[in-house]
Amino acid sequence: MELTENTTKVLNYLKEHTGEMITNDMLAAGTGFSPKQTIPMVTRLVKENLAVRSEPVEVTVNDAEGKPTTKKVRYISYVGE
Repeated sequence: MELTENTTKVLNYLKEHTGEMITNDMLAAGTGFSPKQTIPMVTRLVKENLAVRSEPVEVTVNDAEGKPTTKKVRYISYVGE
């Protein structure tokens, strides 16, 4: 099945960053979409076996006040065609 132009843009971003630990927020920032927009595109790529999502991983980030806090993230990776 053919990918939409936007999904192809997401796929190309993942290809350009092969081997990197990409989060949905990073993917959205890098492609100009919102995180909510990229979720269905990534789901499509996963269903087409072009990308994978990791199991949730706990990471420490700084909150709005600069205090460290933990949250769970999933990394997205290109797996090849």
